Amino acid sequence: MNLGPRYRFVRELGQGGSGRVYLVHDAYLGKELALKLLRSPPGGAGALEQIEREFRLLARIRHPRIARAYDFGRLRGRPYFTREHVPGKPLGGPGDFESAAALLRCMAQMTEAVAFLHESEVLYLDLKPANVILRPEGASVGPVLIDFGLCRQGLPAARDERVRGSLPYMAPEHLGPGTLGPWTDAFALGVTFHVMISGGLPRRRPEPPAGTRWRLPPGIADLVLKCLAHDWRQRYPSALEVLEDLRRLLGGPAGEAAAVEIPAPTVGRDVELETIDAFVESLATGGTAPRAILLTGPAGMGQTHLLRELKVRAQTRGLRVFLETGYPGQTTPPGSLLR
Repeated sequence: MNLGPRYRFVRELGQGGSGRVYLVHDAYLGKELALKLLRSPPGGAGALEQIEREFRLLARIRHPRIARAYDFGRLRGRPYFTREHVPGKPLGGPGDFESAAALLRCMAQMTEAVAFLHESEVLYLDLKPANVILRPEGASVGPVLIDFGLCRQGLPAARDERVRGSLPYMAPEHLGPGTLGPWTDAFALGVTFHVMISGGLPRRRPEPPAGTRWRLPPGIADLVLKCLAHDWRQRYPSALEVLEDLRRLLGGPAGEAAAVEIPAPTVGRDVELETIDAFVESLATGGTAPRAILLTGPAGMGQTHLLRELKVRAQTRGLRVFLETGYPGQTTPPGSLLR
């Protein structure tokens, strides 16, 4: 497969309804990435909006349990974006873990990632074992979330006109009355926990997960059942509360205290963002606005964040933009370079 001069095809990683995911070597970054490419033709505005939304969200997120996005572009008219390639295998059942402690640690780490999204006012809406990669981490494995094609920014959210997702992991409000919210992801967490513990999906009338070969804390079954409540008002209101109960049952903080960046809007920079929007619009449409933009200021004032916003907005408009911080052999103080 010819992916242009920048990307060298390695192998196919998977495919879905809107496109395929390939493992590629990025000659510019010098590393292997996952490249998500829409089918040809893209399948209407909905598919394009979906992949743009996924890229915009992931490009602003920095969290060790969420695959990071890098670049957005088009190959022969087909939109694509690249993200971190996470080595490992999709989450399965209890056989993935060597001990009860390892299973519970994975549950807590996965919940931390979803709680981070909820704290950032983002709904995942597609949590399932296939979207959780178990990455080798020393003698154990750790979960990393991938595939944010159904994510939503803003809480709560209205249901789509067309039902999308994996039915066994979808809360009742996806299909009937109700509003989607963090409690919707809490339901999917409960189903995923049930699979991790018992190896199977819960029945129509949820029962405590059983069948594991390990002795788990007694409260774990009640936690899973609370996630699986049919009425969203009886569920955990978000993954934050799930995480609190998990940590209490485990006797303290679980997982790492991650340094993260929340994908919140740029605050207090309305003038700068308006300038960036006008600059990008002029470049994209061949306008007469200046062809260069100069960004200056003391360290720590958010220049990198503004440059990242420019990169995301420009690439989704079809402009080729690369963002670097420093470079090999640099003799001047580190800075940001746009190409």
